[in-house]
Amino acid sequence: MTSAHLQQWIQHPEMLDRETLYELRTLVTRYPYFQSVRLLYLKNLYLMHDISFGTELRKAVLYVADRRVLFYLIEGDRYALKSQKPSLSSSKVMEDEPSVDRTLSLIDAFLATVPEEHSQNMELDYAMDYTAYLMQEEAAGQPDVHADDRAEAPKLRGHELIDGFLQKRDSADMRLPEVAEGEPARESEDMLEEETGEKGEEEEKTSGTASNEELDDSCFTETLAKIYIKQHRYDKALEIIKKLSLNYPKKNAYFADQIRFLEKLIINAKSK
Repeated sequence: MTSAHLQQWIQHPEMLDRETLYELRTLVTRYPYFQSVRLLYLKNLYLMHDISFGTELRKAVLYVADRRVLFYLIEGDRYALKSQKPSLSSSKVMEDEPSVDRTLSLIDAFLATVPEEHSQNMELDYAMDYTAYLMQEEAAGQPDVHADDRAEAPKLRGHELIDGFLQKRDSADMRLPEVAEGEPARESEDMLEEETGEKGEEEEKTSGTASNEELDDSCFTETLAKIYIKQHRYDKALEIIKKLSLNYPKKNAYFADQIRFLEKLIINAKSK
């Protein structure tokens, strides 16, 4: 046996047989501390299923420096990692279309299954958010796009009742000066009430009820103005807001924005 045979057996342990077993046993007997020869001898006994394998294995534990080498030599084939080969279908596809990027094709296939999201056009509520509408119009510098859609908006069922209420209110406002002419007579009556001591209580009641009525009228008429805006009857809404601005001077700044907003809506509606 030469060193070439020994190297060949180490690289290809499947070549070990009965003939090599005799030669390796002779070398182990002659060189007991020759670790490579002892490992090959154990491998040969294991492959031949020799009955002396167990005895020689217990002896080899004392002569082998690294027992992991002994374990991998005897049991290494059971724990060998198998190379993962690509499947025939995927390799065939790549051979048929080598220029196609598979990642891009998968992304395109996924996007094709996703439904498209339709953006919803959110319109401003002119009755509530008129300031935002004015800022948007000034920034864009364009006329109202939805004016044609609003031109033929249906009227609410109670618009005739609302008009009747406003007409009665206008007639009541026109009669206010006549009531004002009777103020001297009331002053004489107030002087009599001061003498009887009843003026204070009645004034508190009348002032409280008057303030409540003014507050209710303000809220009610402003609500009517918003209804008219939703009906796109901007002239009526502008008329109501102007009257409220005269009746409540403390809220002039608030009503001025609404008046400016309504005037702009009227101009846009007439330009269409």
